[in-house]
Amino acid sequence: MIEIRESGDGRFEVYAEGHHWEAFAGSLGAILAAQGLAMRLAVESGGEVLIETPWGAKQVRVAS
Repeated sequence: MIEIRESGDGRFEVYAEGHHWEAFAGSLGAILAAQGLAMRLAVESGGEVLIETPWGAKQVRVAS
């Protein structure tokens, strides 16, 4: 699972076990980083990866 967290002042951080990205100045950068990481983890695991965000959850999976 990947989580986008609000860190205040319009900044966001991306967390996943073994991974952490510092704060992004807006939600778009955090969303793009989380999507990229989710795709990488989905390819490595061959399964689905959940992204939890302040706006709701999204599942990312690799097409077979």
